[in-house]
Amino acid sequence: MSNEASRFAVRLGKNLGVAVELVEERLTSWDAEQTRSAGQLLARRSRSLDDVAAALILRDYLREHRVQTAPRNPSEAS
Repeated sequence: MSNEASRFAVRLGKNLGVAVELVEERLTSWDAEQTRSAGQLLARRSRSLDDVAAALILRDYLREHRVQTAPRNPSEAS
């Protein structure tokens, strides 16, 4: 299955002209279950395990790719 996903990622990247990054998601279902059962989700309705896992993957991706911005110099703000 991972070979098929890799081939799809290459085709997707070529067709859309964007970088495609593959993510190891082996333990995300377990992590999602731990997060959900620990009550760390603030939601009106119960989220599916796949929804929680996808949110955790996105959270980790955004943390890993966070852009570090330099503090603005107040004198240059004009």
